[in-house]
Amino acid sequence: MHHLIIVISALMLAACSMTPDPSRSLKEAKVVEGPLIIQRGSHYFWRYRRATSPTDYTLFLPVAYKQVGDAGCYYFYGPVSGFYYGQLVEYPLVYDKGATDLARTGRIYWLNPDGTKIKIPIKRDTL
Repeated sequence: MHHLIIVISALMLAACSMTPDPSRSLKEAKVVEGPLIIQRGSHYFWRYRRATSPTDYTLFLPVAYKQVGDAGCYYFYGPVSGFYYGQLVEYPLVYDKGATDLARTGRIYWLNPDGTKIKIPIKRDTL
């Protein structure tokens, strides 16, 4: 019994640390603004907006981050059973391990499901 608990615990930890694979390209996700990295002082934010349709439900696509070699990559996975209403999404890079340092050196990319990477431009916010 003790061994079974250890095996189940190990499997649960492994599952929690797994990163999902990209499921949508920017074109498939109908991104109309961004993706873009916004720099405000020493802080960096990932920003995008997707198109919505007045006749269809647009499902929310979560964004994931992973480091691939010496680059940080963001990508959509999912969808999940929640609706996306067309709002501007902005997310602090500080929550993703190593992403801020990679943004400072211009090494943040969008990762498509086919493995191609698109460099995400960085824009300084002057507000």
